[in-house]
Amino acid sequence: MRKLNSQNSGFSVAEIFVIAAIIAVLVAIGVPSWLSFLNGQRMRVAQVDAASALRLAQAGARRENLQWIAAFRTNNNRVQWSVNRSSTPTSQWSWVDLAGNSADQIQISSTATNFTTSSGIYQFSFDYDGRVSASNSIPARITFQPRNITTAAQQRCVRILTLLGALNLDKGSSCNS
Repeated sequence: MRKLNSQNSGFSVAEIFVIAAIIAVLVAIGVPSWLSFLNGQRMRVAQVDAASALRLAQAGARRENLQWIAAFRTNNNRVQWSVNRSSTPTSQWSWVDLAGNSADQIQISSTATNFTTSSGIYQFSFDYDGRVSASNSIPARITFQPRNITTAAQQRCVRILTLLGALNLDKGSSCNS
């Protein structure tokens, strides 16, 4: 049996540096794509959560024959939503983080959102029969974007298109029109 010479075993310093350089290049290529993917996922979750909140308010209005409101706000840099009867005082509303733990990674685009605003709270209301209340403008839209990124390509929005409350999920520059 041959014994290996200890001087020839292992990697040389040059080989280790080449491997480290290759890994660094691969990481540098992959990180921006990964971050873009994460931002896209956060925006999709926020969009679906907002659509669910609007549907919940509409269903509550139909079920109870009362006007219901879906509301969105930013509190402590976290986007939140709440669904309540319109007769419930805002101080008693229960707020839920939009997109769960990612609520601090997104923001409401104030320039691309046309919901009714009161005290920093974006509101959209449904009448007793689940139709859009007269106090809202149609088409209505709430738009989200990654925090500190203002490019239209990253935006996601929920549009209310008809008086019956038909929803459309959209993204990109079409959220600005």
